[in-house]
Parts: sequence; C-alpha cells; structure tokens
Amino acid sequence: MWGGNGYGYPGYGGFVRRFISVAYLYEVTTAAASAPLTLAEVKLYLRLDPDNTIEDTYLTNLIAAVTQYAEDYTRRVFINRTFTTYRNSFDYPVFQLRRSKYQSLTSFQYLVDDVWTTVASDSYYVKRSNEYSSILLKNGRDWPSDCEDQEQSIKIVFVAG
Repeated sequence: MWGGNGYGYPGYGGFVRRFISVAYLYEVTTAAASAPLTLAEVKLYLRLDPDNTIEDTYLTNLIAAVTQYAEDYTRRVFINRTFTTYRNSFDYPVFQLRRSKYQSLTSFQYLVDDVWTTVASDSYYVKRSNEYSSILLKNGRDWPSDCEDQEQSIKIVFVAG
C-alpha cells in the first residue's frame, strides 16, 4: 500500500515508512479549573503586600498570558481540561491525541444515520506517552464499518493536563 494511506510508500531503494501529519482542531469543552500559579503565590514571590490589590487584575492577566505562552511553547497542557476533536474516517489504525499529558478518554463515538454511536471499548486501547498518546486498534479487531462517509464523523472526547 502506498500514497495517502499514512503507512508508507515505496521509496528510493526500498520501502520507506511515512506518516501523514494532519492538523486537527482541538476544542476545549471544559476549561481548566485553576491556573498553575495563584495570585497569592505570585505576590509572595514578588514580595508584594498581599493586602495591596491595586495590581491584582494586571497580575492575574499576566499569569494567564504567561501560562498560555508556556503551554504553547512546550506543547503541553499544564492543568487538566477536556478536549473534543473530530476525525473524518476509520481509514487509519491509529488516532493520535496531540494534547499532553493524556489523562483519560471520556468518549469515542462515530456517526451512524446522524446518531452518535459509541465505539466498542474492546476493539481499541489507549497507548499512553509522555508526548502524545494514541488510540490504537487491537489485533484481530476492525473499526466500525457503518460510519458515515463525511467530515467530522468521528468524535473523541478526552482529558489532558
């Protein structure tokens, strides 16, 4: 097999393994419950009077901005939040979850006649990694064959942080 299948293609001098890298949208469906640093911790570190509230709004916004910058730079999520992402088909044996660190799978569903149907949990497993975790098809199992042929027909909801 070769071409757009994501597994590889015949290359110069033999078979070359190749994976297709596709950017998928990851929607935050449940925001982080807190920031990695509290306002009190920042004030203590900066040796600011805890009773002086003049700079509280500025410092709180700065905590949020620095947290977002650091998460973007490290490509990690610091505080648990729930993500929803979609895929178009079951053409590949692996669904990579590109938010880390993976904590749990909330739901794994696909469309059948415009109704979300849960993928049987005994047909896949989650391979955890410090980088990005993946949902993989178990040996001898097949992905559902009745999935609708349309964009965003597979919905994955998971917690990372």
